[in-house]
Amino acid sequence: MPRPRVPPNLLTKLSRPSAPQEAPRLWNAKRRIKGSVGLTPSQSLKIDKRYPPGRWLDQYKDNWERSETLIINKAGETELQPSNERLEPSEPSALNIEAVDVTEPQLSKEGLEPSETDELNEEAGEIELPQWEPLTKEDVYAIQKVKNEDGVLEWWKLERKHLDKFMDAHPVLRRVSSDVRSFIWETGLEMDQSSISALLQNPVRFFSASANVPYETRKQIYFPEPSDAVVLMRTPHLGPRYAAFDVPRHFSKIDLRAYLKNVYNVDVLHIRSVVVQHKVDRKDPTDPHTQGPLFRPPSTKKMTCQLAQPFVYPEEVESLDPWEYNDYWNSNKAMVANERNKTTFGTTHPNKKHRKSIAQQAQDLLKGRVKWAPTWQKLGDQPTVGSP
Repeated sequence: MPRPRVPPNLLTKLSRPSAPQEAPRLWNAKRRIKGSVGLTPSQSLKIDKRYPPGRWLDQYKDNWERSETLIINKAGETELQPSNERLEPSEPSALNIEAVDVTEPQLSKEGLEPSETDELNEEAGEIELPQWEPLTKEDVYAIQKVKNEDGVLEWWKLERKHLDKFMDAHPVLRRVSSDVRSFIWETGLEMDQSSISALLQNPVRFFSASANVPYETRKQIYFPEPSDAVVLMRTPHLGPRYAAFDVPRHFSKIDLRAYLKNVYNVDVLHIRSVVVQHKVDRKDPTDPHTQGPLFRPPSTKKMTCQLAQPFVYPEEVESLDPWEYNDYWNSNKAMVANERNKTTFGTTHPNKKHRKSIAQQAQDLLKGRVKWAPTWQKLGDQPTVGSP
């Protein structure tokens, strides 16, 4: 008989999960996760009304073209600057661009109300904002390509290098954490405006719903197969130094020895194993005509171990009253009998319980245990069921 196939990884070995990648955490979503940082309600309102990505990009491009014209007029040249040249913060027209660090008062606080300025200071103190780098002409052209037919800028579909630069330059989106940006870059092609808004407003709540997160980026939890369980059997006929187990068929003696040692710290001296072949059975034994085709159930494997230290199995529970054992089975039997009487069996077979009750009443009447009387005399003035 060939040896059963052993899996490449033994089930007794504890496999460590792979190194966590830069992806959103999906477990314990109720706890505050500092890595998944999105936008506050006030910032979400600003990105919808004051700083829409499409309008902000157009303003950024206009300021850039105005700055190039200013540079040409000052230098007296007829050629434009190279396309890869950036706008430095020191250039005059770059001061009008609103996508700057909130710590510079002359750039980000210009034209804001005092309450708004205090709010930006509080937000900047809680989150470490990335260093801002101005967009190049190549970045602007790449960002403009993701506009849809309605003119809406779908910035979440950008490539990673352009996405990071765009979010760093935007006055509101630059506050989004890196793990949320990685998730946007990985799943941006499948997202729309509503889903990206829900993600930015509350990343933790968005990640807590597994339907919003691709299967690859979820935290995988692996449960063993029910057929791979190692079950300790009750064997009162064996001595205290022997223990019998039901094990999976691919389990070997080495696997069981390692399992008992690593999990329960139990030393094993000797192991005997046997594969039990079951009897032939029918696939549909309830069918009154054919009972289904013949088949043989899968075999089971049993192992008996000789332990270094004796082990006594706990005594069986004698009283099952705390678990309402009798009430459960009595109600179950009554329910099965009621369902059986509703089928053709109840209409074609006599009610044996009713027959026994009639026979018992006749015996009591013949032996003088009860005295017969008409119903109207026996009940008297007692109301009957169904009477008005």
